[in-house]
Amino acid sequence: MMDENEIDEVTEATDDPFAGLEAEERERASRMRSGFANAVSACGLSTEETMSYLGQSRSTVEKKRAGKLPMTAADGKALSGLWHRIRSGKVQDLPPGPFGMAVTMLVLSGRHVPQQTKRGRPRYVPTDATADEPS
Repeated sequence: MMDENEIDEVTEATDDPFAGLEAEERERASRMRSGFANAVSACGLSTEETMSYLGQSRSTVEKKRAGKLPMTAADGKALSGLWHRIRSGKVQDLPPGPFGMAVTMLVLSGRHVPQQTKRGRPRYVPTDATADEPS
């Protein structure tokens, strides 16, 4: 069982996502994509699809992608729900981005193998010749 001091230490550690990193690592980490941008990308959402799915303005979505605004708990919950739908393949009523991501996940997991398309011209088979006549 955790006492109050341990809970405070955990809370302090999550307030600064770069806690414990050296100056060089802290600088590199600050230039990385935001968690929001990674989550949106993992779900296959475009900016327009993100705006529609989360019910937010273009300005808000772009600021969150750039890391200027933090991702909210509601954003995380909505994107988490979408991610789990993508992983389970329940994407019938979703926009094209998440649908495409679900197909990609099936291919990468080995549960779906895309049909190989034949290269070159299709083979010519005459339709007017009968089976008895030589062609």
